[in-house]
Amino acid sequence: MTSSLGSHRPDMQEFLRHARQMQHDLVAAKEDLEQRRVYGSAGDGSVTATVDGTARLQGLTIAPEAADPNDTDTLAALVVAAIHNATTTARQMAKEEIVPTLSSSLAESVRANLNRLTDRG
Repeated sequence: MTSSLGSHRPDMQEFLRHARQMQHDLVAAKEDLEQRRVYGSAGDGSVTATVDGTARLQGLTIAPEAADPNDTDTLAALVVAAIHNATTTARQMAKEEIVPTLSSSLAESVRANLNRLTDRG
């Protein structure tokens, strides 16, 4: 059976090289995100959550005035809100950094294979 591409097949070694480069770029981006800190707060700053760029909780600060033993429900809601704010910001930051990395690597791979196809013809 003959391929519609004939002898103009994408170079699998080139494709694999680009896949390895993309994997390397993603690992580097993830490592960078793990080192970054993002903050979210609630209750006019009485509760602050710190997450890394991958949205993992790294710390939680609660101002003494927010820790009313007679109103733990409000404190719990503030904690949840602060964590939500921080993780939402971290995920947006990660998306803004990872998507261009993927797009760039993928575009480079496609360009290289298209150039190979057109150079052979």
